[in-house]
Formats: sequence, structure tokens, C-alpha cells
Amino acid sequence: MLLYLFFALGAAALFHLISRLSPNYIVGLAAGISASALFGSLCIAGATDFLYLEYGWSSIWILVCICLGFNILFSLSELEGREEELRTVYEAFQNGEVSEEFRQQCMSLYDGLDMNNVKEIREIGEAEQVIYPGYYYQMHGKFYQVFRLLILEMAIITVLCVLYLMDYERVSRTTDQICISVTGRKIQLVKWLCGTGMGLFFSGLLLFGTLCFWFSRVPYGNFWNVSVSAAMLAEPRGIFYYPFITFKRLTVLQYLIASAGIGTALVLICALLAGAFRMFISNGYLAFLTEAGALLLLFAAGFQSTATWADVLQVCNPSILWYCCGAWFMEGNLGMSFPGAEAAGVCVQILLAGAVGSAGYLRYRRCDII
Repeated sequence: MLLYLFFALGAAALFHLISRLSPNYIVGLAAGISASALFGSLCIAGATDFLYLEYGWSSIWILVCICLGFNILFSLSELEGREEELRTVYEAFQNGEVSEEFRQQCMSLYDGLDMNNVKEIREIGEAEQVIYPGYYYQMHGKFYQVFRLLILEMAIITVLCVLYLMDYERVSRTTDQICISVTGRKIQLVKWLCGTGMGLFFSGLLLFGTLCFWFSRVPYGNFWNVSVSAAMLAEPRGIFYYPFITFKRLTVLQYLIASAGIGTALVLICALLAGAFRMFISNGYLAFLTEAGALLLLFAAGFQSTATWADVLQVCNPSILWYCCGAWFMEGNLGMSFPGAEAAGVCVQILLAGAVGSAGYLRYRRCDII
């Protein structure tokens, strides 16, 4: 298990370096993930069962600390040393020091938009609310870059917890003693659930630490109650530049809570798949690589757009749903631009992962399979 730590460090470094150096963000992201997976497979292939048994849970604790440290460094790189400037802007906005000309300039972004909630947002005044100008600071995009990385780390930690418990008998060479009875085989199901619970516990600590650091550097205060659809929050997204229009009116805090819910659901899906693959493959290392490979293939397949309503199936792709973090619950995407798309996608994914897990467990209960 200690070599998983080198996997975390190397994968994170490769992902950050390659994705930043590539001139194309999508290509850089794919190359970074692929390089990270390759590095991880090399580390896992060299792992020994002795280290696995000796330092299992200690490695998870160290991995959480490493991920937290990396998130802090990544957050600092996203903030680019603008913390004092952001505090000054926050205090100025709290004192009402916003020019009417600038406010009207931001409001012009709503001109010509024909999305469902635009008229209502303008009528109730949410479009005019004051927050960090997205055009200059891009705080929404930068924060959800960190949040996307956080979800990936939480998924890896949870998967490792699941596989650590489920692979214990194989490592300690007591599989034949456990699998001799139906009751013994049911232990794997209990370990599956316990591993998921432990993974969520460690993930919660990582989530708490990362969010505490970010919001200790960036004051929000009254900004929590600002609508995420405020014109001033709008920031360039590729070749587009328009406000974040959500299907249901959400404040910045409500959007964060809803995003945390979807992120947690994605982590649970990864835990379900980890247990399912371990039921089919009697080796935790191979199950880890199989799940990583499957998610990478789904990620690559998700960018094969047909420019038709068939792209709605993207909501059934956990890799693409993870990649769209920061644009959840919003209009403007052909594949996910309908109310409840993310929740529907998560439900479908959980059902599919549960079906695979059920099939794996029914197979594992057979007395002729060890």
C-alpha cells in the first residue's frame, strides 16, 4: 500500500504538468490522465503484499495528508497571489463601492439571452447582485477546478479503502478458509460496505480541509447569498461569455452544496464499481487497474459527439459528468441541458453499477469459485 503513495504523488504531478503544458486543454487533460494511469499501474505492479498488510491504514492517512497538501498548492496556484486584492474588493463591495456604469456593463450580458429563467432572474433583481467579477477573477471556474480534482482524489481514496478490505484474505492467504462456506463469502459484502464507509470518512476529512483552506484565503461572507446567475459572476468559457443560468435559482452556497452531493454520488459509484470488479477479479491490484481503464475509456468515448439528442446519454457517463463539474445544473449543454440531468444521470449510473455489483456478488457466492 505504501507504493500507492508514490502513485498519488506521481499521478498528481504528471496530471498537473501535462495538462498545463498542453496547448489544448482537452488533449492535455486526456494525456495527463493517461500518463497518471500508466505511472500508477507501474507502481501497483511493484507493490508487495508485505507492505500491503503492514502499512495499510497508515498509508491511507498519509495519502489523505498528501492530497490535502497538493490541494493547498493547487489552490495557491489558482489564486495567483491575489488574496489581498480579493479582500480589498470584498470590503469595497460590502461598502457599496460599485460604479453604476460597471454594473450596467455586466447586466448587458443578459441582453439577447433566451434561456428559460432569464426574465424571472432580471425581474427579481438576482442578475444585479454584486460578487467578485468573473471576467477579471474567474473565481467560480478556479474554485471548481480545485473541486474537480478533489472529487477525483476522494474517489481514489474510497476505492483504495474498498479494495484494501476486500483483498485482505488473498494477501494473508486465507481465501480458502473464508470461501469454504456461504457465511464466509458474505464477509466480502460486509467489507465492501465497510470499505465504502471508511472511504467516505477519509474523503470527508479531505473535503473539509480543502474547503477550509480555500475559504480562509477567499472571503465570501454575504456573497454566499448571491445568486450563481448574477451577471457579475459570469466568466469566459471557451469562446462563450454569458452568465451561469441554472434551471432552478441557486445561491452560491446552495450551488456548492448541490455540487458536493453530486460529487459524493460519483464517489459512491466508483466504490460500487471497485467492489464489483473485485468480485469478478480475485486480485485487488488488477481490479483497481480494470476500473481505472474502464473510466478512462468512458472519458475518451464521451467526447465523441453526434450533435444530436443521442448526446443526452452523456449523463450516463460518470467520467463526463465528473469532467463537467462547475457547469452542473446549468443550461447551454446539449447533452445535459434539461432539468435534473445530473440527478437522473447519477441515478442511472448507480443502478448500472449496482447491477454489475449484484452480478459479481452472485457469481462470488458460487462454491466452485475462489
